[in-house]
Amino acid sequence: MDDRAIREKLEAIEGMDAQAGLRNMRGDVAGYLRLLRQLDTTHSEDMPRLNQRLENKKIKEAQHIVHTLKGAAGTLGFKTLQAAAGVLEEKLRAHTGKGSDELSRLMDAVSIEQEKLHQALALINGQAEIENAVAADPKAARNVIEHLVKLLEKDDAAANTLFLESEALLKKTYGTEVEQLGQQIEVFDYPAALATAESIYSSLTVTENPQLTKE
Repeated sequence: MDDRAIREKLEAIEGMDAQAGLRNMRGDVAGYLRLLRQLDTTHSEDMPRLNQRLENKKIKEAQHIVHTLKGAAGTLGFKTLQAAAGVLEEKLRAHTGKGSDELSRLMDAVSIEQEKLHQALALINGQAEIENAVAADPKAARNVIEHLVKLLEKDDAAANTLFLESEALLKKTYGTEVEQLGQQIEVFDYPAALATAESIYSSLTVTENPQLTKE
């Protein structure tokens, strides 16, 4: 998965200001993703740990857990997690040491935001594993392009399914050439997608039959 695709997936997370996070990382997408994964793994048990500290009346330690999480989320642009942790932190400052339904609700709100990030990263990691597992196969990829051309000529929505199923193969074989094609198919701009697919197919034909360029 390339940097642009990763950015798009991160920007699609509700409450995530990926642009702000990337600014803090000086545009380093790989580094940004690495720190988000670190946030996910390092802080995944924060709420159980927090609950344990509260049960043991260690309020200062509980406050430190939430303050650290809030700071990390803010640095990485995860605004909704930062806000949820901030509200929880304020509640802890006024905590009397007794159980509170509101405190439990605020902890649940933080957990929901953390799970949102976890699920998004799982999708990114899963897609990367799929792409890494697929090997370039010019013959198979050429057959996919040929099939896509036929579907796009008929404005057949099956083109969307075929492209999604074959995206890793096409990218591994042709690189970024197919990105524009994918974007056009995604928004159902079939005429433009057909032109792109035919262009790719024509270039493949010329590559496989170089004598066609000699007249």
